[in-house]
Order: sequence, then C-alpha cells, then structure tokens
Amino acid sequence: MLGLNINDPQVAAAGFKKPYDTFAGTLAQSLRPYPQYNNIIHTYLGTGGTTYNSFQAKVEKRYSALNVLASYTWSKNIELNGSYTQTGNGTAPQDQYNLKPEKYISIQDYPHVGNLVYTYDLPFGKGRKFLGGANSIVNGIVGGWTIAGIQQYRSGNPLLLGAPVNTLGTGVLFTAALRASTTGQEFSTGIDRTTLDPNDPSKRYYNRAAFAVPGAYRFGTASPYLNSFRNPPLFTEALSLVKRVKLFERADLEYRADISNVLNRTSFGGINVNLNDPNFGRATGAMQGPRIIQMALRLNF
Repeated sequence: MLGLNINDPQVAAAGFKKPYDTFAGTLAQSLRPYPQYNNIIHTYLGTGGTTYNSFQAKVEKRYSALNVLASYTWSKNIELNGSYTQTGNGTAPQDQYNLKPEKYISIQDYPHVGNLVYTYDLPFGKGRKFLGGANSIVNGIVGGWTIAGIQQYRSGNPLLLGAPVNTLGTGVLFTAALRASTTGQEFSTGIDRTTLDPNDPSKRYYNRAAFAVPGAYRFGTASPYLNSFRNPPLFTEALSLVKRVKLFERADLEYRADISNVLNRTSFGGINVNLNDPNFGRATGAMQGPRIIQMALRLNF
C-alpha cells in the first residue's frame, strides 16, 4: 500500500489522509517529515567522521654505496558515513534515522603495506673494491653503475557492495544507498589470487551465495565496505639501472633503464561485485600492467 497514490480508494479505506489539500504523491511520501519534497540533499550535514589507527615501523641504513629504507604499516581506517562525504561515491546512509550501521572500513583502508626503497653503487671500477686499478677503457665499461629499486606489497582495496535494484520501492523511500545483505556463508571461494583468470568462469574469488538482495521494502544488512571483501593484494617492483660516464670536468653522460613490474607479475583483480551479474566474483582484468622497460641517454653539463 505504501506505493499507492494518496487518492487510491484502498488508502482512503485504511484511514489515511492527505497531509495538505494539494498533495498528490504516494502514501509513503505523505508519511514523510517533509511530504512536499521528493528528496532533500544534505550537502553540509556534518555526520561524517573518520578514525585511523596504525602501527608503523621504519628501518633506514646509509652506507657509502648503499642506502636502504624499509617500512611497514599495519593499520585500520574506519569511517562513519565518511566515504559519502569525502568522495561522493554513492555510499550515502541507507537510513538517515539510524546511522549506527554507517560505521565501516574506509575505501582507503589498506591493513598491511610494506615498502622497500634502495640505491646501490656497484663496487666496480676506479676507486672501487673490484677492478679499482682498471684502465680508462675498462673503467668506462664496468664503473659508474647504480641500481635503484622501489618495491611495495599491500593489501587489496575494499570493494563497494550494494543491492543492484531498488528494493525499497519507487516513491516509497528516497535513499541513495541500496545495500545488500549477508547470508552467513563464507565470502571467499578459496581460489588463490595467483590462479584467477578473467577468461575462466570457474575461477571466482568470491562466493555469490554469501550475499542476498533484501526483500521489498527492507533494508540490507551489509555495510558498503566489508573488511573481508577486497580486491586481491597487490605486489609491485620497479627497478632502475643507471650508468654515468665522466666526459669532462663539468660534463658527464648518463644512461638509464627504468623497469616497471620487474617480475612481470600478472595480478588479476577488479572483482565483479554486481549481484545480478552471472559473472559475480570473477576478476575483470589486470591490476597492473606488464613489464615495461624505458631507456634514456642524457648529457649533463
């Protein structure tokens, strides 16, 4: 009955009346605090908030030829209606009268992040440990090399989960957020991230049976972001190889090769989270590109 027009005989028979004489909406709209409006947008409502807690460790060591910086962060980033207010990505409150369920992990939550940064001047050539007495030709070949690298290993980003249809009824509840529900089954299918294949329908990262679309006029029970519902973790390595040759007192020639995704990892992700799609739980593509090598030659003077 909530979706029926206020002038419908069934509504009148149930004893409901118009909130004002010219009202012509649904019964549901007539029962709202401001029935004259279809929607009210709270641009500066001020209900959002964030909490970030972390353990951070860093080790740094500098030698004459080697510099190493390693860091690790274990953290939890929680938001109260925060993703909506900060990024506008559609995670508005499901029920403005009940904001407690709106406390969930942030879209920017990465529980584990490890970084390794280093540079190393290779010990070959004039003045170095090996071939220190080399002539100018040999020194020009083996000397002046530096290796630098950046490596990062982190948890996957949270995935936005929502109901794919308006289960609250058109014209009944005006809400931007349509949430799914959980059924109690395990989210994960047990498929390892290294075996994911977008071309193989049997390789599903998440279990569709773990989620359900709520019934008509019911709110979903799941938060938009769940701690155990993420893209697979991402491992990246980049390496640079630099060679410097002294030409004159104030001039040198620099050759460098920059390599991204050094190990050429194929990390599939972009998990399909559409509950109405038969491909739910499958990876849609690679989260990083293939190995790329760029080379450059530069004269510094």
